[in-house]
Amino acid sequence: MADFIAALKKLAEAEGGYANNPNDKGGETFKGISRKYHSDWPGWKRVDLLKTSPDFPRIAEADPDLTGAVGVFYRVEYWNRIKGDDIPQQEIAEYLFDTAVNFGTGPTDPDGASIYLQSALNEMGATLTVDGVIGPATLSALRTLGSAASSRELLMWKLTRRRLVYRVKACLADRSQTANLLGWLRRDLRLGC
Repeated sequence: MADFIAALKKLAEAEGGYANNPNDKGGETFKGISRKYHSDWPGWKRVDLLKTSPDFPRIAEADPDLTGAVGVFYRVEYWNRIKGDDIPQQEIAEYLFDTAVNFGTGPTDPDGASIYLQSALNEMGATLTVDGVIGPATLSALRTLGSAASSRELLMWKLTRRRLVYRVKACLADRSQTANLLGWLRRDLRLGC
């Protein structure tokens, strides 16, 4: 079964530390957690306190309390919702985790990780109801992939394709986001290929 700590480490590499990029719709972020979308995250109080330090943001990025709060946030908000502990393939769990963080997790997110997964598995021959809920049937379809590298690679490509299409459509809908496109595409391809 997949390991959350390994997945979180990969996600942390992709998300980086503190940022407040005016071109990012999420606005101020800390290790990928957007203040705009997650203003109630308890870590923001600590981030604000540490902003007074001349060593900010380095001091915040090394703060053990914040590191713990980041881990709890990602486990509860994303990993648990995609049933990460139950996914048999580590690389697929890591990719779904990253997809959940970027696109949402489930039924209310039309481009969420669970919807992408179920749709891709159906393209590979499964007969899942695409409801955005990773349950026994979706996990069974993942187990059916087994350890065959070719099946895992095909699933990863199908998931990556969905992410790439979404990114391009997002930039076509909002031209201000084209500044982010190359970075997004690099991330999607690095994770999925």
